[in-house]
Amino acid sequence: VQQLMMDIIPGQDAIAYIQRSTQGTFDIFRLPLAGGPPSALVESRPDKAEVRVSPDGRAMAFTATDGTRNDLYVVPLPIASAPVVAAADLLGPPRWSRDGRRLFYLGPGNRVMTVAVQTTPLLAVGAPQPLFQLK
Repeated sequence: VQQLMMDIIPGQDAIAYIQRSTQGTFDIFRLPLAGGPPSALVESRPDKAEVRVSPDGRAMAFTATDGTRNDLYVVPLPIASAPVVAAADLLGPPRWSRDGRRLFYLGPGNRVMTVAVQTTPLLAVGAPQPLFQLK
């Protein structure tokens, strides 16, 4: 069962959410809170499973799955370039730090991982780093 995953887009009075597209994949859409039709933000294979918008509204992190593994992607908002692969083999959904400079997620071996993200002036993503291992 696919759960509806959504997040508010700061400064846009809109939400980003996941829904099945006309292409048959689960993709990311934007819905204005003041009304109006949804519009596609990210439509591509593989299926998207989680979406989280950075606190400053300048970037969006999402997981995509091919059925065997979940990978973490980051894309600038508004979308002006292709999503960047930030990490592979996620075991849990990504979460932004309060200042929007890091993403946290559960990685292989039950390790809590972090990856640095710069949202201005251009999107830049660092290498994943382990923080600690869950038992």
